[in-house]
Amino acid sequence: MKPTNSPTPTKIHRPPSAQHRRQVVWQIAVPIGVTILLIAAVATLSVVQSGGDFEASLHWANISAILLISPVLGMSLVVLILLALCIFGISRLLKAIPDFFFKIFTYFELAKDYVRAASNWLVKPILTVNTWSKQTHTLFARVIHPNK
Repeated sequence: MKPTNSPTPTKIHRPPSAQHRRQVVWQIAVPIGVTILLIAAVATLSVVQSGGDFEASLHWANISAILLISPVLGMSLVVLILLALCIFGISRLLKAIPDFFFKIFTYFELAKDYVRAASNWLVKPILTVNTWSKQTHTLFARVIHPNK
């Protein structure tokens, strides 16, 4: 057999290069910093612009409310459209499913109810004994050590 020339995975822990650090600074830190500075500048300008003028501050408050509500409203509209499409699809599927599947589903629901009733009936004595045990333990603990 010939040995293959595929590289073997080795774990080399090298510190990031200077070029990588520069890329991180210019691609991540600078855009975030510029965005924060722009937001701070707009906030400062809105306060300076309004000064003591109530009308101007009301105008900026309305603009801020619109800018805050618009993305939420847009995403809500997308979710509403997806929900409507799901409802439409389910209604189409219910029309396409043959009637005997509904009968099978009904039998499974009936079996589920019987299994739940039987399991509750089987577990009831154990739960009752555990409940009585805890109640008597609590009663004796309060009688013997009433201050705890």
